[in-house]
Amino acid sequence: MLRDSPRGKQFQASVEKDKWIGDLPLPPQDRVHEAIERMKKLLARDQFAEVEIEYSRFSSSPHWYQFFDGPPTIQQLAYRVHRHSLYDLLYRYWSSVSHAQDFSKFLAVDSTGEAGIRGLRDAGPLQDVSRFAATFMVESTRRMLLEFRPGEDFSKYYNSEVGERFRQVMSGEDFFV
Repeated sequence: MLRDSPRGKQFQASVEKDKWIGDLPLPPQDRVHEAIERMKKLLARDQFAEVEIEYSRFSSSPHWYQFFDGPPTIQQLAYRVHRHSLYDLLYRYWSSVSHAQDFSKFLAVDSTGEAGIRGLRDAGPLQDVSRFAATFMVESTRRMLLEFRPGEDFSKYYNSEVGERFRQVMSGEDFFV
């Protein structure tokens, strides 16, 4: 984010008002300029011309799933690809956990039978969410490789890039590392 851009100034003002952060620095500005230039070069390639035209149809920043007559919401995306239950059972749950929307999930009973309230950001449910997300990430990657790089051996990628960390997430070890 560029320090002198309107968004950069807005972000810095927000950081200064935040009672917990107060002095979060922006990334080195010369690196931001380099990253912007690299991204501009990448997006200027012919292969992205159609995407650029599609992007210009929107008056504000669209979500990726809205491109090329995509649905306006994640729920409609899930339903369009026949994943109703995944959305209704998992995504709604993940959202309620990560945004602390459903208070009932914070009611608890300890080993003595005493009622209590879990911490607002209790990490227990987040571990379940991260396990589901990691599983979907691995499966999505496998399917994308199968579709776009059919000759590539997924197991090599999995073993060298993800396997160890995936197993840690699934076992709960070092959850916050």
